[in-house]
Amino acid sequence: MSKMESSGSNTESKETATRTIASVLAFSVAAFVASGVSYGAPPKPGPDLNDKVCKSIGGAWKAPTCTIPEGTAGVASSNFRLSKAPVLDIKGSLTINRGVTVDSDGTIIVENTGGVGTEFDQPQYLAGLLVLGTLDNSGAITIKNETTDTEGITVSVSYSPNDASDPNPFTIVPGTLTNSGTITIQNRYQTRGIKNLGLLDNSAPGVITVANSGTTSVGIYNRRDNHLNPGYYYVAGTLTNAGRITISNSGANGGYGIYNGGVITTTGSFTINASSADPDDLAGGFYNSGSFTNYGTLTNNRGTSPSSSLGSFNSGGTMINYGTTYVGTADAPGGVFVNWEGSSMMINLGKIINWGGLIDVTQAATMVNYGTIFNYGGIGGGTNRGICIDEIAGAGECYSGGD
Repeated sequence: MSKMESSGSNTESKETATRTIASVLAFSVAAFVASGVSYGAPPKPGPDLNDKVCKSIGGAWKAPTCTIPEGTAGVASSNFRLSKAPVLDIKGSLTINRGVTVDSDGTIIVENTGGVGTEFDQPQYLAGLLVLGTLDNSGAITIKNETTDTEGITVSVSYSPNDASDPNPFTIVPGTLTNSGTITIQNRYQTRGIKNLGLLDNSAPGVITVANSGTTSVGIYNRRDNHLNPGYYYVAGTLTNAGRITISNSGANGGYGIYNGGVITTTGSFTINASSADPDDLAGGFYNSGSFTNYGTLTNNRGTSPSSSLGSFNSGGTMINYGTTYVGTADAPGGVFVNWEGSSMMINLGKIINWGGLIDVTQAATMVNYGTIFNYGGIGGGTNRGICIDEIAGAGECYSGGD
Protein backbone atom coordinates (compact mmCIF):
# COMPACT_ATOMS: atom_id res chain seq x y z
CA MET A 1 0.00 0.00 0.00
CA SER A 2 1.14 3.55 -0.67
CA LYS A 3 2.25 5.73 2.18
CA MET A 4 1.61 9.38 2.85
CA GLU A 5 4.57 11.50 1.71
CA SER A 6 6.18 13.61 4.40
CA SER A 7 7.46 17.17 4.08
CA GLY A 8 9.71 19.46 6.09
CA SER A 9 12.22 18.61 8.76
CA ASN A 10 11.71 16.32 11.73
CA THR A 11 11.79 19.32 14.05
CA GLU A 12 9.12 21.19 12.12
CA SER A 13 6.90 18.11 12.02
CA LYS A 14 7.24 17.54 15.76
CA GLU A 15 6.42 21.16 16.51
CA THR A 16 3.38 20.99 14.23
CA ALA A 17 2.17 17.80 15.90
CA THR A 18 2.66 19.28 19.35
CA ARG A 19 0.64 22.36 18.44
CA THR A 20 -2.07 20.17 16.89
CA ILE A 21 -2.31 17.93 19.94
CA ALA A 22 -2.49 20.92 22.28
CA SER A 23 -5.22 22.55 20.22
CA VAL A 24 -7.28 19.33 20.10
CA LEU A 25 -7.12 18.83 23.85
CA ALA A 26 -7.80 22.50 24.51
CA PHE A 27 -10.81 22.36 22.20
CA SER A 28 -12.22 19.33 24.00
CA VAL A 29 -12.10 21.10 27.36
CA ALA A 30 -13.06 24.56 26.08
CA ALA A 31 -16.05 23.23 24.18
CA PHE A 32 -17.47 21.64 27.31
CA VAL A 33 -16.88 24.77 29.39
CA ALA A 34 -18.32 27.01 26.67
CA SER A 35 -21.44 24.87 26.65
CA GLY A 36 -22.17 26.03 30.19
CA VAL A 37 -21.46 22.74 31.88
CA SER A 38 -21.70 22.59 35.66
CA TYR A 39 -19.85 19.66 37.21
CA GLY A 40 -22.17 19.39 40.17
CA ALA A 41 -21.62 19.21 43.93
CA PRO A 42 -19.88 16.42 45.84
CA PRO A 43 -22.13 13.59 47.06
CA LYS A 44 -24.58 14.69 49.74
CA PRO A 45 -25.56 12.68 52.79
CA GLY A 46 -29.00 11.14 52.68
CA PRO A 47 -31.15 8.59 54.52
CA ASP A 48 -30.29 4.92 54.17
CA LEU A 49 -32.39 2.87 51.82
CA ASN A 50 -35.23 1.56 53.97
CA ASP A 51 -38.96 0.97 53.79
CA LYS A 52 -39.82 4.67 53.56
CA VAL A 53 -37.13 5.49 50.98
CA CYS A 54 -37.98 2.39 48.96
CA LYS A 55 -41.64 3.35 48.66
CA SER A 56 -40.69 6.94 47.79
CA ILE A 57 -38.90 5.72 44.65
CA GLY A 58 -41.76 3.47 43.56
CA GLY A 59 -40.44 0.27 45.09
CA ALA A 60 -41.78 -2.47 47.32
CA TRP A 61 -39.78 -3.19 50.50
CA LYS A 62 -39.16 -6.65 51.87
CA ALA A 63 -36.06 -6.36 54.02
CA PRO A 64 -33.31 -6.19 52.96
CA THR A 65 -34.46 -5.80 49.32
CA CYS A 66 -36.20 -2.89 47.62
CA THR A 67 -37.81 -4.05 44.36
CA ILE A 68 -39.01 -1.67 41.69
CA PRO A 69 -41.49 -3.89 39.84
CA GLU A 70 -41.42 -4.52 36.12
CA GLY A 71 -43.35 -1.81 34.30
CA THR A 72 -42.80 0.71 37.13
CA ALA A 73 -40.78 3.88 36.53
CA GLY A 74 -39.21 4.70 39.86
CA VAL A 75 -37.99 8.27 40.46
CA ALA A 76 -35.44 9.39 43.05
CA SER A 77 -36.33 12.97 44.01
CA SER A 78 -34.18 13.19 47.15
CA ASN A 79 -30.77 11.92 48.26
CA PHE A 80 -30.34 8.46 49.72
CA ARG A 81 -27.62 5.99 50.60
CA LEU A 82 -27.54 2.32 49.73
CA SER A 83 -25.30 0.63 52.30
CA LYS A 84 -23.69 -2.81 51.99
CA ALA A 85 -26.55 -4.83 53.44
CA PRO A 86 -29.62 -3.82 51.34
CA VAL A 87 -30.21 -4.71 47.68
CA LEU A 88 -31.89 -2.43 45.14
CA ASP A 89 -33.51 -4.73 42.56
CA ILE A 90 -34.71 -2.68 39.59
CA LYS A 91 -37.00 -4.80 37.46
CA GLY A 92 -38.59 -1.68 35.97
CA SER A 93 -36.47 1.49 35.85
CA LEU A 94 -35.03 4.14 38.13
CA THR A 95 -34.45 7.81 37.29
CA ILE A 96 -32.10 9.78 39.54
CA ASN A 97 -33.36 13.35 39.21
CA ARG A 98 -31.25 16.43 38.68
CA GLY A 99 -29.67 17.59 41.94
CA VAL A 100 -30.14 14.20 43.63
CA THR A 101 -27.22 12.07 44.86
CA VAL A 102 -27.43 8.31 45.32
CA ASP A 103 -24.43 7.06 47.29
CA SER A 104 -24.10 3.29 46.91
CA ASP A 105 -21.66 0.84 48.43
CA GLY A 106 -24.30 -1.86 48.31
CA THR A 107 -25.79 -3.97 45.51
CA ILE A 108 -27.83 -2.69 42.57
CA ILE A 109 -29.35 -5.16 40.11
CA VAL A 110 -31.03 -3.83 36.96
CA GLU A 111 -33.10 -6.43 35.12
CA ASN A 112 -33.80 -4.21 32.15
CA THR A 113 -36.81 -5.58 30.29
CA GLY A 114 -38.63 -2.29 29.68
CA GLY A 115 -36.91 0.76 31.05
CA VAL A 116 -37.68 4.46 30.80
CA GLY A 117 -37.37 6.74 27.77
CA THR A 118 -34.19 8.81 27.59
CA GLU A 119 -33.24 12.15 26.10
CA PHE A 120 -31.18 12.79 22.96
CA ASP A 121 -31.59 9.47 21.23
CA GLN A 122 -33.83 7.32 19.11
CA PRO A 123 -37.08 7.11 21.07
CA GLN A 124 -37.11 3.32 21.18
CA TYR A 125 -34.07 3.05 23.46
CA LEU A 126 -35.09 2.60 27.09
CA ALA A 127 -32.78 2.85 30.11
CA GLY A 128 -32.93 0.70 33.19
CA LEU A 129 -31.02 3.34 35.16
CA LEU A 130 -31.25 7.00 34.04
CA VAL A 131 -28.80 9.32 35.81
CA LEU A 132 -29.64 13.02 35.61
CA GLY A 133 -28.16 13.71 39.05
CA THR A 134 -25.23 11.86 40.66
CA LEU A 135 -24.65 8.16 41.19
CA ASP A 136 -21.56 7.51 43.33
CA ASN A 137 -20.87 3.78 43.31
CA SER A 138 -18.29 1.93 45.37
CA GLY A 139 -20.39 -1.23 45.57
CA ALA A 140 -21.61 -3.60 42.87
CA ILE A 141 -23.94 -2.81 39.96
CA THR A 142 -25.16 -5.63 37.72
CA ILE A 143 -27.08 -4.86 34.53
CA LYS A 144 -29.02 -7.48 32.58
CA ASN A 145 -30.20 -6.02 29.28
CA GLU A 146 -32.78 -8.66 28.44
CA THR A 147 -34.64 -7.21 25.45
CA THR A 148 -33.96 -5.27 22.27
CA ASP A 149 -33.51 -1.49 22.22
CA THR A 150 -32.54 -1.17 25.87
CA GLU A 151 -29.71 0.63 27.65
CA GLY A 152 -28.43 -0.47 31.02
CA ILE A 153 -27.27 2.93 32.30
CA THR A 154 -27.86 6.29 30.65
CA VAL A 155 -25.88 9.22 32.04
CA SER A 156 -27.68 12.20 30.57
CA VAL A 157 -28.05 15.96 30.98
CA SER A 158 -30.64 18.49 32.09
CA TYR A 159 -31.13 21.86 30.44
CA SER A 160 -32.19 25.15 31.94
CA PRO A 161 -35.87 26.10 31.59
CA ASN A 162 -35.03 28.74 28.99
CA ASP A 163 -36.54 28.55 25.53
CA ALA A 164 -34.83 25.45 24.13
CA SER A 165 -34.98 26.78 20.56
CA ASP A 166 -32.94 29.84 21.55
CA PRO A 167 -31.03 28.95 24.71
CA ASN A 168 -29.30 32.21 25.51
CA PRO A 169 -28.33 32.27 28.30
CA PHE A 170 -28.51 28.58 29.04
CA THR A 171 -27.19 26.08 31.55
CA ILE A 172 -26.31 22.45 31.04
CA VAL A 173 -26.15 20.25 34.13
CA PRO A 174 -24.73 16.83 33.28
CA GLY A 175 -25.54 13.62 35.04
CA THR A 176 -22.51 12.16 36.82
CA LEU A 177 -21.58 8.53 37.38
CA THR A 178 -18.47 7.93 39.48
CA ASN A 179 -17.38 4.34 39.97
CA SER A 180 -14.81 2.99 42.38
CA GLY A 181 -16.56 -0.37 42.71
CA THR A 182 -17.70 -2.84 40.04
CA ILE A 183 -20.16 -2.50 37.17
CA THR A 184 -21.00 -5.64 35.20
CA ILE A 185 -23.23 -5.51 32.12
CA GLN A 186 -24.62 -8.24 29.86
CA ASN A 187 -25.91 -6.98 26.52
CA ARG A 188 -28.17 -9.02 24.29
CA TYR A 189 -29.79 -8.20 20.96
CA GLN A 190 -29.69 -4.52 19.92
CA THR A 191 -28.66 -3.12 23.31
CA ARG A 192 -26.13 -0.71 24.80
CA GLY A 193 -24.43 -1.10 28.14
CA ILE A 194 -23.72 2.53 29.10
CA LYS A 195 -24.74 5.61 27.13
CA ASN A 196 -22.94 8.70 28.34
CA LEU A 197 -23.81 12.30 27.53
CA GLY A 198 -22.66 13.50 30.93
CA LEU A 199 -19.63 12.65 33.07
CA LEU A 200 -18.49 9.08 33.56
CA ASP A 201 -15.48 8.67 35.86
CA ASN A 202 -14.05 5.22 36.49
CA SER A 203 -11.46 5.76 39.22
CA ALA A 204 -8.37 3.67 39.98
CA PRO A 205 -10.15 0.90 41.97
CA GLY A 206 -13.07 0.85 39.55
CA VAL A 207 -13.84 -2.10 37.26
CA ILE A 208 -16.34 -1.96 34.38
CA THR A 209 -17.02 -5.15 32.41
CA VAL A 210 -19.39 -5.38 29.43
CA ALA A 211 -20.23 -8.57 27.55
CA ASN A 212 -21.79 -7.91 24.14
CA SER A 213 -23.60 -10.65 22.28
CA GLY A 214 -26.28 -10.87 19.63
CA THR A 215 -26.67 -8.34 16.85
CA THR A 216 -25.64 -4.67 17.09
CA SER A 217 -24.77 -4.30 20.77
CA VAL A 218 -22.53 -1.40 21.85
CA GLY A 219 -20.62 -1.73 25.10
CA ILE A 220 -20.04 1.96 25.88
CA TYR A 221 -21.72 4.63 23.76
CA ASN A 222 -19.97 7.94 24.56
CA ARG A 223 -22.13 10.43 22.76
CA ARG A 224 -21.86 13.93 21.29
CA ASP A 225 -25.11 15.66 20.47
CA ASN A 226 -26.40 18.94 19.06
CA HIS A 227 -29.63 19.85 20.81
CA LEU A 228 -32.48 20.87 18.48
CA ASN A 229 -30.59 23.37 16.35
CA PRO A 230 -27.11 22.54 15.08
CA GLY A 231 -24.81 25.49 15.63
CA TYR A 232 -26.26 26.61 18.95
CA TYR A 233 -24.28 24.32 21.20
CA TYR A 234 -23.61 20.69 21.82
CA VAL A 235 -23.12 18.36 24.74
CA ALA A 236 -20.36 15.76 24.66
CA GLY A 237 -20.02 12.77 26.91
CA THR A 238 -16.77 12.85 28.91
CA LEU A 239 -15.32 9.54 30.05
CA THR A 240 -12.20 9.32 32.22
CA ASN A 241 -10.73 5.96 33.15
CA ALA A 242 -8.04 5.37 35.75
CA GLY A 243 -9.26 1.86 36.54
CA ARG A 244 -10.05 -1.13 34.33
CA ILE A 245 -12.61 -1.32 31.53
CA THR A 246 -13.02 -4.60 29.64
CA ILE A 247 -15.45 -5.26 26.80
CA SER A 248 -15.97 -8.64 25.16
CA ASN A 249 -17.59 -7.98 21.84
CA SER A 250 -19.36 -10.01 19.18
CA GLY A 251 -22.28 -9.52 16.85
CA ALA A 252 -23.24 -8.09 13.50
CA ASN A 253 -21.88 -5.20 11.47
CA GLY A 254 -22.89 -2.02 13.30
CA GLY A 255 -22.05 -3.38 16.73
CA TYR A 256 -19.03 -1.95 18.58
CA GLY A 257 -17.21 -2.38 21.84
CA ILE A 258 -16.89 1.41 22.11
CA TYR A 259 -18.63 4.09 20.05
CA ASN A 260 -17.09 7.45 20.86
CA GLY A 261 -18.35 10.80 19.65
CA GLY A 262 -17.30 12.64 22.81
CA VAL A 263 -14.09 12.81 24.86
CA ILE A 264 -12.33 9.78 26.37
CA THR A 265 -9.14 9.99 28.43
CA THR A 266 -7.62 6.89 29.97
CA THR A 267 -4.68 6.45 32.33
CA GLY A 268 -5.79 2.95 33.31
CA SER A 269 -6.44 -0.10 31.13
CA PHE A 270 -8.92 -0.39 28.28
CA THR A 271 -9.39 -3.83 26.71
CA ILE A 272 -11.66 -4.89 23.85
CA ASN A 273 -11.75 -8.64 23.17
CA ALA A 274 -13.52 -10.72 20.59
CA SER A 275 -16.00 -12.99 22.35
CA SER A 276 -16.56 -15.23 19.35
CA ALA A 277 -14.38 -16.94 16.74
CA ASP A 278 -17.30 -17.10 14.30
CA PRO A 279 -16.03 -15.87 10.88
CA ASP A 280 -19.43 -14.22 10.30
CA ASP A 281 -19.02 -12.16 13.47
CA LEU A 282 -18.71 -8.65 11.99
CA ALA A 283 -18.86 -6.43 15.07
CA GLY A 284 -16.17 -3.74 15.28
CA GLY A 285 -13.97 -2.86 18.21
CA PHE A 286 -13.71 0.92 18.51
CA TYR A 287 -15.52 3.54 16.41
CA ASN A 288 -14.14 7.04 17.02
CA SER A 289 -15.42 10.34 15.71
CA GLY A 290 -14.47 12.25 18.87
CA SER A 291 -11.30 12.57 20.95
CA PHE A 292 -9.51 9.56 22.48
CA THR A 293 -6.28 10.02 24.46
CA ASN A 294 -4.43 7.06 25.96
CA TYR A 295 -1.88 7.53 28.74
CA GLY A 296 -2.36 3.98 30.01
CA THR A 297 -2.81 0.69 28.15
CA LEU A 298 -5.21 0.08 25.26
CA THR A 299 -5.52 -3.53 24.09
CA ASN A 300 -7.77 -4.07 21.09
CA ASN A 301 -8.23 -7.71 20.07
CA ARG A 302 -11.42 -7.07 18.20
CA GLY A 303 -11.30 -7.92 14.49
CA THR A 304 -9.42 -11.19 14.67
CA SER A 305 -11.12 -13.24 11.95
CA PRO A 306 -10.45 -12.51 8.25
CA SER A 307 -13.98 -11.30 7.47
CA SER A 308 -14.64 -9.42 10.70
CA SER A 309 -14.98 -5.66 10.98
CA LEU A 310 -12.11 -3.42 11.91
CA GLY A 311 -10.53 -3.32 15.32
CA SER A 312 -10.51 0.48 15.30
CA PHE A 313 -12.20 2.80 12.80
CA ASN A 314 -11.22 6.46 13.19
CA SER A 315 -13.70 8.53 11.20
CA GLY A 316 -13.13 12.27 11.60
CA GLY A 317 -11.80 11.80 15.12
CA THR A 318 -8.51 12.18 16.99
CA MET A 319 -6.64 9.26 18.57
CA ILE A 320 -3.44 10.10 20.46
CA ASN A 321 -1.31 7.47 22.19
CA TYR A 322 1.13 8.49 24.95
CA GLY A 323 1.01 5.12 26.66
CA THR A 324 0.98 1.57 25.26
CA THR A 325 -1.38 0.33 22.55
CA TYR A 326 -1.69 -3.30 21.48
CA VAL A 327 -3.15 -3.74 18.00
CA GLY A 328 -4.08 -7.38 18.41
CA THR A 329 -1.85 -9.80 20.31
CA ALA A 330 0.28 -12.84 19.51
CA ASP A 331 -2.69 -15.08 20.36
CA ALA A 332 -5.17 -12.95 18.41
CA PRO A 333 -3.23 -11.25 15.57
CA GLY A 334 -5.98 -9.00 14.28
CA GLY A 335 -7.57 -5.70 15.19
CA VAL A 336 -6.66 -3.53 12.21
CA PHE A 337 -6.63 0.23 13.01
CA VAL A 338 -7.90 2.37 10.13
CA ASN A 339 -7.52 6.15 9.82
CA TRP A 340 -10.33 6.92 7.45
CA GLU A 341 -10.71 10.46 6.10
CA GLY A 342 -9.21 13.92 5.81
CA SER A 343 -10.09 15.22 9.27
CA SER A 344 -8.98 12.03 11.01
CA MET A 345 -5.79 12.05 13.05
CA MET A 346 -3.87 9.18 14.64
CA ILE A 347 -0.63 10.12 16.43
CA ASN A 348 1.73 7.89 18.40
CA LEU A 349 3.98 9.48 21.03
CA GLY A 350 4.29 6.31 23.10
CA LYS A 351 4.55 2.63 22.20
CA ILE A 352 2.51 0.52 19.78
CA ILE A 353 2.80 -3.26 19.49
CA ASN A 354 1.20 -4.00 16.13
CA TRP A 355 0.04 -7.57 15.45
CA GLY A 356 -2.66 -6.48 13.02
CA GLY A 357 -2.42 -3.43 10.80
CA LEU A 358 -2.09 0.36 10.88
CA ILE A 359 -3.74 1.74 7.76
CA ASP A 360 -3.98 5.38 6.62
CA VAL A 361 -6.61 5.38 3.89
CA THR A 362 -6.42 8.89 2.41
CA GLN A 363 -3.61 11.30 1.62
CA ALA A 364 -5.39 14.07 3.53
CA ALA A 365 -5.67 12.16 6.82
CA THR A 366 -2.88 12.33 9.41
CA MET A 367 -1.20 9.22 10.79
CA VAL A 368 2.21 9.98 12.31
CA ASN A 369 4.56 7.95 14.51
CA TYR A 370 6.83 9.96 16.83
CA GLY A 371 7.24 7.13 19.32
CA THR A 372 8.12 3.46 18.90
CA ILE A 373 6.30 0.79 16.91
CA PHE A 374 7.14 -2.90 17.36
CA ASN A 375 5.69 -4.33 14.16
CA TYR A 376 4.55 -7.93 13.69
CA GLY A 377 1.85 -7.04 11.16
CA GLY A 378 1.41 -4.52 8.39
CA ILE A 379 1.60 -0.74 8.01
CA GLY A 380 0.02 1.05 5.09
CA GLY A 381 0.42 4.80 4.69
CA GLY A 382 1.26 7.33 7.34
CA THR A 383 4.54 8.98 8.26
CA ASN A 384 7.30 7.66 10.50
CA ARG A 385 9.22 10.28 12.53
CA GLY A 386 10.15 7.93 15.34
CA ILE A 387 11.29 4.31 15.58
CA CYS A 388 9.69 1.37 13.80
CA ILE A 389 11.11 -2.12 14.29
CA ASP A 390 10.09 -5.11 12.16
CA GLU A 391 9.99 -8.00 14.62
CA ILE A 392 9.43 -10.74 12.01
CA ALA A 393 12.39 -11.07 9.65
CA GLY A 394 11.40 -10.74 6.02
CA ALA A 395 7.72 -10.36 6.80
CA GLY A 396 7.42 -6.91 8.38
CA GLU A 397 6.25 -3.77 6.63
CA CYS A 398 7.72 -0.87 8.61
CA TYR A 399 6.82 1.97 6.26
CA SER A 400 8.13 -0.10 3.38
CA GLY A 401 7.33 2.69 0.91
CA GLY A 402 10.38 4.54 2.15
CA ASP A 403 9.76 6.86 5.12
